[in-house]
Amino acid sequence: MSSFSGRKVTVRSTTLKNLKIASEVLREVRHMLPHGPGNQEADVVLSKGESWARASVARTRVNRSSTVLEYARAAAEAQGGYCKEHASLAYAALSTRTINAPVMRVNDRNVDHSYVVIGDPRDPQWGERNTVVVDPWVRLPTAVTLAEGGPLGYTLGPGGDLRSVNAPLDPDATDLLSSIQPVSRAEVEQMLAENDKPAIGDALVDYIDENVKPRVHFYDIRRSARDPSVKYSDSRLSGGKTMDQMTSAALNYEKQANLALQRHRGE
Repeated sequence: MSSFSGRKVTVRSTTLKNLKIASEVLREVRHMLPHGPGNQEADVVLSKGESWARASVARTRVNRSSTVLEYARAAAEAQGGYCKEHASLAYAALSTRTINAPVMRVNDRNVDHSYVVIGDPRDPQWGERNTVVVDPWVRLPTAVTLAEGGPLGYTLGPGGDLRSVNAPLDPDATDLLSSIQPVSRAEVEQMLAENDKPAIGDALVDYIDENVKPRVHFYDIRRSARDPSVKYSDSRLSGGKTMDQMTSAALNYEKQANLALQRHRGE
C-alpha cells in the first residue's frame, strides 16, 4: 500500500510559480544530462558505466577555483556529472529567468550534497514553507518546498552562489546554454582507453564495482520530496497541484533502472 497521502499544502502564489519554474528546469537538466549522475548506482548500471565515465570527463574540465557557470558548461558538454554539476546546470538555467526570489546554489550543512534553492529559509519572507528546492541529482527529480523535503533533509550550509530577487537575465548563462557542444560517445571511449579503463559495457561496471566503489560513495537516492503526491495550493487554487508529473519516457527509464539495479545486485 502506498504511504503517499496526496495531502494539500498551502503556499504563496509566487511559490506556486517558482515550483512550476523549478519543474521546468528539472526537465531541462535531465534532457541535457540523459545518462544520469555518475554516482547514482542505478544510473551507472543502466548506462553500462557511461554515466560515471561522462562525470569523469566533466571533472577533468574544472578545478577548485572554477565558477558555477564553468561547472555548468563542463556538465552540459560532458552530458554528465555529480551533484555539483547537476546543481550548477540548474543554477545556470534559472539564471536565464527573472525570478521574484533569491536563487542560491548551496552545499548542504549535514551531508555532502549540492543543490539549488529558490527563496531563503533563513528569511521569514520565504521560510521553509515558501522556499523551493531544485535538485536534479536525485533519480526522480521533483520540485518541492524545503518544508516537504525528503531523505536528504536539505539543511542549507554557509556560502554558495547567489542571484538576488528579480535579478536580470544573465547573458553569460544564456550564451552557455545556447552554445553547448556535447562530447560524443566515441570521445568518451577514447578517454577510457587512454586511461586503461574498459569500454562502456558490463566490464566497465565491473571495474567501477571493484576499483571505484571502495573509495567513492555511490548512492540510491530516488526522491527529493518526502511525499511527491503532495498537492500545492494558494488561496485561489482550491484543489491543489502535484509537482510529481513524470513523462512516460521518464517512468519507463526509472522502471528499467530499477530492473537493471536489481539484476546487478542479484535480487
